[in-house]
Amino acid sequence: MQLICELGLYNAVFSVIPQEIKSQVPPKLFQDTSSDAIAAASILHAFSSTGKLDLPPPHPALLSRIQEDSLSRARLYLASLLLPFQGFTYTDRKKKTHSVLSAVIRESLKLGTQNHYLDGIPVLFAGVPILKDGMRRHEKEPMSRAELGLLLRHKSIHNSLTGSHWSTSILFSLVTDLVPCCNSQGGGFLSEYSHEILLLIKN
Repeated sequence: MQLICELGLYNAVFSVIPQEIKSQVPPKLFQDTSSDAIAAASILHAFSSTGKLDLPPPHPALLSRIQEDSLSRARLYLASLLLPFQGFTYTDRKKKTHSVLSAVIRESLKLGTQNHYLDGIPVLFAGVPILKDGMRRHEKEPMSRAELGLLLRHKSIHNSLTGSHWSTSILFSLVTDLVPCCNSQGGGFLSEYSHEILLLIKN
């Protein structure tokens, strides 16, 4: 991935989508948007590998799934590389709204539902705001075990039909939180965010 970005090929790989879709999103999305992708993939690699970190690793339960299941790990890495497309939508000829993320997976990467790429990765992104909202509420007033269980069983967080598992959903949400703190070029974390990073990982 780093070589693709160094050669300026990120958009050539990830942005080959129909013009009718491309015309509905900001042009800046198809300029140099690879820095967040590199940062997200670097953070995930640091967490999932045996490489040294200047920070405590996430709880082992969050890493167990990607260590045991190579398909879950592959989905998480691809989702990290697709982070720049998060939140963008387009309207088709029937006036239906779709995510640009799904279009990139289907049209640019030519991937379908096999291994839950097309149906599983958008769900990973859908689970991020749900988890973050739940954690904000939990910080204000701790949830009961039953309430936490309901949150983790949300269909966008844990669903065997899309290959979603609560541990990978939480891990991906953590990665997206840490992207602004990462120095993608240097491969480390920006020192001014050290306190915030520690709080995120410990929580």
